[in-house]
Amino acid sequence: MTNNTRMPVVVTGVASGIGAATGRLLDAEGVPLIGIDRSVPDSFPGTFVQADLSSPAGAREAARAVLTAARTASPASPTSPAFPAPRPGAPCSASTSSACGS
Repeated sequence: MTNNTRMPVVVTGVASGIGAATGRLLDAEGVPLIGIDRSVPDSFPGTFVQADLSSPAGAREAARAVLTAARTASPASPTSPAFPAPRPGAPCSASTSSACGS
């Protein structure tokens, strides 16, 4: 995998199984990582976000944490459209590029 932008990759389920294996493979390639799981992994080579994605509130909180982590892990400007700041009251949608807000 080539990640020329050095933008972090988000991997879910990093505490075990396929998510953990994916994280290890991407780390071996030098890809910056943000991992999400309900359970805290024994180890993780990137930024870890503990969240339960099975609920809208959990997904919203995870999205905020990932955007914050991505801003600090990426060379993109903090005001870059690639990482918009969360807006209060903004809806979460995988089909839009708007940030989630409460």
